[in-house]
Amino acid sequence: MDRDYNLIAIGVDENKQIYKAHFGMAKKYLIFNKDAELVREVENPYATSTVHHDNPTLVINLLSDVGNFIAHRMGKTSRQRLETEFRVRSFLTEETTPEDALRAFLDRNQG
Repeated sequence: MDRDYNLIAIGVDENKQIYKAHFGMAKKYLIFNKDAELVREVENPYATSTVHHDNPTLVINLLSDVGNFIAHRMGKTSRQRLETEFRVRSFLTEETTPEDALRAFLDRNQG
């Protein structure tokens, strides 16, 4: 499936706040478009795993059409693989809400 760079996935916790740990372990992903509209929510079936995955392949398959990931934490190797192997852009944020993180991402990536 082709990547849609108008789609942005944000990893969130059970309270729909930015997930503070590794992106691949987020409870859920909120998928927005560049008009800041929520397109869909995707439950992460790998969130309950006790094994930390620094291999982004599982999440890539889960979010196969998404071109941008916003996270609080993501390993350097995972970020490199996302960009080079999977053509996914990643953006790290200190924001606590998906709305603020999305706004920061959109402000940074205008034009």
